[in-house]
Amino acid sequence: MPAAPRPTAPTVLVVTRSSQASEVGRYLDEAGLPAQVAASVPAPSRLAPGVTAVVVFPDDLPLAMAAMLKLRRARKALLLLLVTSHPGRYQPLTALAPDTTTLLPAPAFGWHLVDEIRRHHGAIGRSP
Repeated sequence: MPAAPRPTAPTVLVVTRSSQASEVGRYLDEAGLPAQVAASVPAPSRLAPGVTAVVVFPDDLPLAMAAMLKLRRARKALLLLLVTSHPGRYQPLTALAPDTTTLLPAPAFGWHLVDEIRRHHGAIGRSP
């Protein structure tokens, strides 16, 4: 009898212009969360359907608010995890979808990202 297919790990998109972007992506990969890295927040139509979490470092992206609002409105089940030194700036995003928008104070350790992503995936019934 063939083994049941293993669930595909949800993909995480890391959005930052920081020189540490590849390190964040590698950390998530090693934690079992396949990650892609981008320098800007994609339009909702350009975000791959398998992406279930987007980690944004908006302090590096001063013009990202409009793109994040579009993404938040289009994909409310998507985890939008913001790592920022200025959480008050992003309250409009949390108001749109408080259950799937998380603000983490910068600097944040990699395990904080992993814990939040896994918590979200557990809530939506997916396992990384």
